[in-house]
Amino acid sequence: MSELLNIQMPLGLPGVTDLAGFSLERRAQGSAYAWLRSTDAPDIELLLVDVIRQAPD
Repeated sequence: MSELLNIQMPLGLPGVTDLAGFSLERRAQGSAYAWLRSTDAPDIELLLVDVIRQAPD
């Protein structure tokens, strides 16, 4: 089961400053990977990696 969090970034992100709405989706509980998807432009999505969970040492 995935976790979904909708967030607003009024100033956008570097390179996509015109996009403010995003959803953050982690695929599994405890996973080091998540998708940051634009809700304004569905073709924009970024893979995020939690480096602490991926390589804790």
